[in-house]
Amino acid sequence: MPTPRPSPANDRRKALSAMASIADLHARVEDLKDTLTILTEQFEKRFAELRQHFSEIQEQKDLQHAQRFEAQQLALRDALTAAEKAVAAALAAAEKAVSKAEVANEKRFESVNEFRKALTDQATLQMPRPEAMALFAALEEKIRVISKVQDMNTGKGTGVNMVWVAMATVVTIIVGVIGMAAGLAVVAIMLVQNHK
Repeated sequence: MPTPRPSPANDRRKALSAMASIADLHARVEDLKDTLTILTEQFEKRFAELRQHFSEIQEQKDLQHAQRFEAQQLALRDALTAAEKAVAAALAAAEKAVSKAEVANEKRFESVNEFRKALTDQATLQMPRPEAMALFAALEEKIRVISKVQDMNTGKGTGVNMVWVAMATVVTIIVGVIGMAAGLAVVAIMLVQNHK
């Protein structure tokens, strides 16, 4: 079937209908433009408000961070000052303890030196045991010699010789005892002085 030919009235109606549709589309496009403009303005306004809000929040956060940093700096400064004071106090206490220890050591060494001096004096003033034993042995030998001489000279005044021998023996013993007593007295004096 062949396509019918369009009639001019039909074309006109279609053209008027198309024009009306175009006009309607133009009106809708204008409405959409107006709506888009309104939405854009609202979006920009809301975006500006949000930007302002976030800017204020950021400023508050920056202020909080700055305050925290200042507080930490102050706390650190206070801690360092306290630590310096504690170290200074510890050093002063240590110096005081060292001074006391030095004084105590000096006193101890003084007493040790006094004791050494007493021992040295004792060693120089007292007769050593081997020397004293040798002296007693020599005295005993002299007494034996004197006894022999006395025995040989019994006819010549036995009584007088015995008195001399006895006196010599007593004098020798007294001299030995005096020497030992003097040595012991010196040691006793030195020990008494050391204990003071």
